[in-house]
Amino acid sequence: MAKLFLATLCDDVREEKSGKFSLMGIFDRFIVADFRAPLPSFWLFVQIGFDAEGSHSLTVEFRRTEGEVVVKAETTHQVIGKNAVTGLCHANVNLRLQNLTIPGPGAYEFAIHSDGQHIGSLPVEVTQQPPRLVQ
Repeated sequence: MAKLFLATLCDDVREEKSGKFSLMGIFDRFIVADFRAPLPSFWLFVQIGFDAEGSHSLTVEFRRTEGEVVVKAETTHQVIGKNAVTGLCHANVNLRLQNLTIPGPGAYEFAIHSDGQHIGSLPVEVTQQPPRLVQ
């Protein structure tokens, strides 16, 4: 069974030559001016620990907390080597999301599944930007 260590949204992910990841502009909500327009591109960064080396599937659903799926992404990830502290094989997954349109304000989440099992969710608040007053 996989274990979710970290899940966050950010404006950019940079992988350093040393293998470290730098996350720029971390956020936990969307403030939307026009729900008809797509959001600017952003990243979902996830760190997962797996029991075994090899290929593992990863499915991410962006959905309302009631369950209505807005978008679904699937990928596979190859992991090798166990971490001496956790005893798990760690994987860093950075998923770029582009042209995402959100239906309206409310409570949403990124539901994360690995090898068909739900391993965690990242809650996201979506609000509408207040209209600008013209004087």
